[in-house]
Amino acid sequence: MLTMTFLITLCVLAPMGGGFKALMLSGNGLYHHTLCPIISVLSYVLWEPYSSFWLLPVIVTTVYGLVMLYMNWKLAFDGPYPFFRVHNQSPAATVLWMLGLIAFITVLSLAIIAVTGKEGSKKAAANSPERQLAAEATNTEKSVFTEGTENKMKIIYFAGGCFWGTQKFFDQFEGVTATEVGYANGPTENPSYQEVCAKSGHAETVRVEYDSSRISLEKLIEYYFMTIDPLSYHRQGADMGIQYRTGIYYVDEEDLPVIETCYAKEQEKYKRKMEVELLPLENFYTAEEYHQKYLDKNPGGYCHIPRALFDLQANG
Repeated sequence: MLTMTFLITLCVLAPMGGGFKALMLSGNGLYHHTLCPIISVLSYVLWEPYSSFWLLPVIVTTVYGLVMLYMNWKLAFDGPYPFFRVHNQSPAATVLWMLGLIAFITVLSLAIIAVTGKEGSKKAAANSPERQLAAEATNTEKSVFTEGTENKMKIIYFAGGCFWGTQKFFDQFEGVTATEVGYANGPTENPSYQEVCAKSGHAETVRVEYDSSRISLEKLIEYYFMTIDPLSYHRQGADMGIQYRTGIYYVDEEDLPVIETCYAKEQEKYKRKMEVELLPLENFYTAEEYHQKYLDKNPGGYCHIPRALFDLQANG
């Protein structure tokens, strides 16, 4: 992304007063300009943990760039120092080149922020009402669905790569009463999608609520293994990264023997050890609304699961 940003900006700079040669060989001026992105990134890294004011580096970049623009304007028109000019370009061309440089540095700063996956401080995200509710729901869920054996409503969590397709797949089955996509078993609270994509350590996971009198846990696990490559490490289909790992996460200890039996049965099909995690649920944070039922809203959206499996129930 940074390379693409550089190339696109370079194309903009080319007709504005010097192009590639001017950008790379502008003498002492370039030495000073290199401080701008450094200051911008440092300001973001140092300030971000303490504030949700994530535009600070862009503001720093702009202020610094305007100061440099003013200095070059004065030197180009009034000053006796020709080395501040871009290869003897006219004052107007020098100013245009500086404007292009400011634009380049600003876009570069934004690209760095985008790549790091931070849209605000984690503190601000954790304090949002939606995230607090998600955290509370996760903590209470473990006790609610383990109270007594008479309650036939159960919950299991499946991490099967991109959660769009996994949710669509489980929604088809009779006995599955609700599904929800979110981020599970990560080291931090209330992650955003951008943070998960930046390797926060959470797994894209589907919370499956089901009526155990209508569909068994064994059947759900059997269906789950139909949608994944259990030997693939941190990858399903074209999706790669720790958030695409596979796993079965349980909230009821009584479900563990059933899960282990199904897991062992699936393992018998392979010589290599499967890469599917089998763990208790540590945490689960509901994903953003636009991720919920994504493939229903966007039928042509990407999915690593074969489309034919979405009609498995209907086709008997």
